[in-house]
Amino acid sequence: MSNGLSLCWSNTVFITGAGPIGAAAAVIVKFLNGCTIVVDPNEYRLEEARRNGADYVINPEKDDVLTRVRELTDNKGADIAIDCSGLAAAQIQCLEVVRSGGRVAFLGIRSETTPINIPLHCIIKELTVIGSWTSTPQEHMEIVALLRRGMPIEKIITHQFGIDAAQPAFDTFFAGKAVKVVINLWES
Repeated sequence: MSNGLSLCWSNTVFITGAGPIGAAAAVIVKFLNGCTIVVDPNEYRLEEARRNGADYVINPEKDDVLTRVRELTDNKGADIAIDCSGLAAAQIQCLEVVRSGGRVAFLGIRSETTPINIPLHCIIKELTVIGSWTSTPQEHMEIVALLRRGMPIEKIITHQFGIDAAQPAFDTFFAGKAVKVVINLWES
């Protein structure tokens, strides 16, 4: 319901998938003073997103994502949408929640195909859509520069294990009970 006041009024970034990539994206957006809306069905990862400063979190199994984003943006939509899950439903959500003239980035790969309605999702809304699988050395340097400016990336490291506990580290991560797991090669 619109009251003429958007809760996310500027630089709104919608992120699907609160795993390692989505969590990192949310930390970067917050550090750069954006408004973050993070979507994930995993309550643990949503709680970590909240702890790390996400402005809003949405569980798509409990809430209507499009309706909630409309409420948060006074029906304008997000400025940027980033899919980090690779799921077709999340990719479609990104195309639907972003405002006209907005930007969408697809980073995750899990579904083989996603049924995109080109006239509706791309032409009429005049979206800029990109896909990315890897980052360049220049992008790595941009992240290093943000870290030097104080970006708190340690927030998304939820678990640390010694090298002898590598299997429990992988088990914890793949069970969805962690965001980023670090295996310290110098610890047992």
